[in-house]
Amino acid sequence: MQDRSWMPADTAMWHTCRIAYELESGLASTSAPIATMFPLVEGETAIAAGPLIIDEYKSAGDGSYQSSTFLAGGTGVFGLALLAATATASAAGNANRRAQAAQNAALAWRHQTSGQITVTNHGFYIQDLQGLWRWDWGSIDLLQAAGPSTVVMQGQSTRGPLTWRLFSDWAELVFVLWAHARHRQHPQYLTGEWVQPGWVQWAAAQGYPLSFGPPRPGGEVAAE
Repeated sequence: MQDRSWMPADTAMWHTCRIAYELESGLASTSAPIATMFPLVEGETAIAAGPLIIDEYKSAGDGSYQSSTFLAGGTGVFGLALLAATATASAAGNANRRAQAAQNAALAWRHQTSGQITVTNHGFYIQDLQGLWRWDWGSIDLLQAAGPSTVVMQGQSTRGPLTWRLFSDWAELVFVLWAHARHRQHPQYLTGEWVQPGWVQWAAAQGYPLSFGPPRPGGEVAAE
């Protein structure tokens, strides 16, 4: 890994590795509960919280656009020139609107919201300026670690199926808790590939050694 300083995302990863070790070893959690500004459900404990950015894989429109047919009339050479100019401008405007509509209709990652994520033993909460939403592990059908502090999820929301990309220091914790609860045979969970290659060794060199490691094939936890 490149030479850099220890960051909050590294602290989150360190704690996530510890939590993964505790889960796979059947040990009692050593995570201190954190306080929340909202009530939790029965038996739920908040573990971590931090900033969150969400992109959604979706279109921004349906491909339709409003065409313009405005023409300026006139007679004589000047009038005919004005008529041609306005017709050209109208056609160009329609072409631009048509191109924009086609671009909006295309599926792409588009910013959905920014806010705060609170991760619990049962799921996670999203809080932004629009309100508070809860996701439990059972509502998430797929999760994939997609890079440092990034996961891609597919789930069933109140408005139907959706695909999100979550950016958070605690993204890997969301993955670990979901995989342990829903899909322990997830290839990234079994191999520990949700951790960046070389990160455990780099953390030790920074003065943050781990006496444990991420889950290995078969659910084993290898000492580092």
